[in-house]
Amino acid sequence: MKDGRPSVVDGNQVPCPWSKDCERLADVLDGEWISEFELVHDGDVDAQLLQHLRAHLPHCASCRETLKQARRTRELGRGMLREYLARAEQEVPSTVDNILQAVRAESRQQAKGAPILQPPHVLSAKSAEPTVSDLPFPAPSRHRSFNKGLALVAVAAVIILSFGLFSRLAWLRTGMLQTTSNTSSATQTADNGVVLPPAPAPNLSFSSDWSSAVALVAQSGKQQIVVFDPLSGKQRVITSTSCDNAQADAIAHSGKNMLYHCYDGQYTVYRLLTGQAYRLEGGRRSSGGEYNAVWSTDDRYLFAMTPHSLMRVDVAHNKVEHLPYSISATRLLFYYQDNLYFSLVQGGSTQLKRIDLVSGAQQVVTQSTAARAQFWLRPDGQAIYYTSGSAGRVGIYAVGIDGGSSYLFSQDQGLVGFDQDNAPMTIRNIQGQWQLVKIDVVTQQVKARIQNVAPGANAIPFENVLLSPYAHYLLTGGQYASNTQRYWLSDLTTGGAQEVFPWSQQANTSTVSSTWLGWSKMQP
Repeated sequence: MKDGRPSVVDGNQVPCPWSKDCERLADVLDGEWISEFELVHDGDVDAQLLQHLRAHLPHCASCRETLKQARRTRELGRGMLREYLARAEQEVPSTVDNILQAVRAESRQQAKGAPILQPPHVLSAKSAEPTVSDLPFPAPSRHRSFNKGLALVAVAAVIILSFGLFSRLAWLRTGMLQTTSNTSSATQTADNGVVLPPAPAPNLSFSSDWSSAVALVAQSGKQQIVVFDPLSGKQRVITSTSCDNAQADAIAHSGKNMLYHCYDGQYTVYRLLTGQAYRLEGGRRSSGGEYNAVWSTDDRYLFAMTPHSLMRVDVAHNKVEHLPYSISATRLLFYYQDNLYFSLVQGGSTQLKRIDLVSGAQQVVTQSTAARAQFWLRPDGQAIYYTSGSAGRVGIYAVGIDGGSSYLFSQDQGLVGFDQDNAPMTIRNIQGQWQLVKIDVVTQQVKARIQNVAPGANAIPFENVLLSPYAHYLLTGGQYASNTQRYWLSDLTTGGAQEVFPWSQQANTSTVSSTWLGWSKMQP
């Protein structure tokens, strides 16, 4: 993926979220006529979208193929219409001839003074009507011949106009049906969520390794998403958020995209770094917390909750779908094997629940006595770890992915991630040194991985510790005297820690407020 746009890999076309729009607006992109109905209903939204698509097409093989297929379909339809009109033109002359012959016969009868004959079944058998031979035969005049010619011309004109009017009415009916269908579809989309016009995507490059950390940085009233490569010391602002109260949701499993959202008091707008944006109903709860969204394992879908329903955003096809389920949740946590896991805080405790997105069945997996419990899914999907304090034993508890009996796993405040063998890892202060340790999943034996992750630090908040996937790098923010903060990078392959300076490019680092989001493959 380059420039935030899908590309072709190994000869296979990656699905592009703008393909549907390219297909819908194919006629306009090709310079074809656009009806007044489309202009009235689409307004400025499609005008902005057209500008994006024209700039996007040269870089997207998937959209170019979609446009090519749309052209073929259009030409096929036009060919069928031409064949229909040709057949109609062959049938119309015979109809006209029959009508004209009837008019001539009628004129001859009128010229002889005879009444227009009724069909045989209408006349009574006893009716004594005069025959044609019994009636006087006045001589035709030039005036009557002229009137007869005018009548023939008028009839022909009416016939021609009738066919034209019929065609026009058929065309308008088709257009109105299409407009009604589009309006109905737009209404349905509005009820379920709105796909907003795409924003310009930042020009991104990617590495094969998880070697950069992503942060939401606030300074001087502005919020920015920053990528920091601790190995090279490079950093870059990849985008500015569209609001001053943005909340980060999650980095994609691919490491090449990120989701965040803004709440405007009525709606929540979810935005991706690749430009897509989706507006959903609601956003802030009565308790003050905000709704959130999570990625599916393959990054194809986003799952989000509104005050009244559960939504699924199809990122690959750029559409919002309403799921036929409703849940009561405090926060969505993660998705695994067709199940969406979420937490529900009630009465000072927290339930971990899940819903099967195929059957709709809901289940309580486990319950924590902590009001703000945290949950971690082990990478192999076999267990879930969470914070709790049952019977006064505060620590990390473990439970199977399907629920069942839970047990105290370790007496730590939290986890920072997992080692390459899926063993949970945490930070402990051992003999005055902050160490990164792993805990065996069976024996709970502890093994130090890095002896001193933040030399001389007084404290290490868990939110300032980032362990990369597959446990290659560790970024640690330690607190020091005078409330200062210093960052250290540890390489778990070689060991040891070196100090890094993530905000060295800022004019005044003391005014920087940052929230670390995780590791990515995006490069500054």
